[in-house]
Amino acid sequence: MANITPKEMKPVAVEISKTLDPNWNYIESVKKVRRLYLNWSSVSSEILRELYIAKQAITKGGTRKSGLPKKGELSWNRYCEEAFGGMISKRTIDSHLLAYQNNGFQKPAKLTINALSDPSKAVIKSTVKEADGRIKVEIYLPEFDNTYIQWFAA
Repeated sequence: MANITPKEMKPVAVEISKTLDPNWNYIESVKKVRRLYLNWSSVSSEILRELYIAKQAITKGGTRKSGLPKKGELSWNRYCEEAFGGMISKRTIDSHLLAYQNNGFQKPAKLTINALSDPSKAVIKSTVKEADGRIKVEIYLPEFDNTYIQWFAA
């Protein structure tokens, strides 16, 4: 495989890298994402770009070994919860950001997520109807050994 020189980097990737500066503001970014978000099926390039910048700014391009932030430190998980009110899982956002990055920082024609190999093994742990009418469902996926929360509008 040939080595890629900085001159060969895609202009969009260079432009996004330049926007990752110390003046990035967590609260303003959350507000921007809330304002741009209508529903996940019509997500725009602008929101994907903002999410990518936010993730890079919060994680500083990587993640801590334990995956947990230090006390008082910003976390990507908390950002996702605040920006989407728990309606979209961090896993979904990360999958879409990976597709966005792999497509040269352009919104892919169709955003897809790797599905379970056997959906019948998913286990619903609990369902709760919230005061605002939304339904919260906890789903355990043994294939990933993780529990995810999904919100549904009532």
